[in-house]
Amino acid sequence: MVNRMFIDKEWAFPLFRVLYGGVCVAYSKIEGLTLKIAEDAAAVHGYGIYDVVYVKEGPHWFLRIYIDRAEGVSLDDCEAISKVIGDRLDADDFIKENYFLEVSSPGLERALRQDWHFDGAVGERVRARLKNGGEYAGVLSAHSGGSVTIDGNVLQKSGIAKANIIFDFA
Repeated sequence: MVNRMFIDKEWAFPLFRVLYGGVCVAYSKIEGLTLKIAEDAAAVHGYGIYDVVYVKEGPHWFLRIYIDRAEGVSLDDCEAISKVIGDRLDADDFIKENYFLEVSSPGLERALRQDWHFDGAVGERVRARLKNGGEYAGVLSAHSGGSVTIDGNVLQKSGIAKANIIFDFA
């Protein structure tokens, strides 16, 4: 990690397009470069990358990488992948801020951010919190580019602030 405490917004926040799973999604430059490194490291060990998020929380920056595979993800898996990715990030040294690297599974109530996340969640119970404060919960029955259908309600994705799977613990 680089020991710089300043925040260079021109480096941290410009968006560029990354072709992922046949769908174009916007990542920050840091997320996009990390995605490429993480995909290479994860593929060698039989994992896929579910998502990459670079976010500032309070005074700290966090680089979160979510790995997944059909058999599931263990703590040992996260540790092994974190070591490989961390070494490569340190060698490439393109993140100016000090940050915490976190590698984990996306979890049972995983976030739905990319088009392919919504495609994979069709038929699942989901919750969508809208930018205007509304909320919908129910079965995601359709996803088509700019919209999703939850229990017959068609919602524009541009109006969704946050969406995730709802896991039934019962």
